[in-house]
Amino acid sequence: MDVVHKVYQESELIKSFSDSCWYDTATPYSWCLGQLQTLKDILLAGHAFTIVSDGMEYHTNTLKDFKWWIKNIFGGGFEEDL
Repeated sequence: MDVVHKVYQESELIKSFSDSCWYDTATPYSWCLGQLQTLKDILLAGHAFTIVSDGMEYHTNTLKDFKWWIKNIFGGGFEEDL
């Protein structure tokens, strides 16, 4: 299970994820959803972060940006539960 997505806030690594297919059963899904919820809470508190996925940077400043990343880059399926 390789880390494919890394989340940075002010150049500090705060979260990392493998491809979303690793989180397709109940327990891993719940863990991943909890981690994504933590990131959502960071955004709602007014703090942006950057996600590096497969070497590409995605600047996440709003909940809309974050949900777009989940759906289009991470692989979807989680954005509806946030």
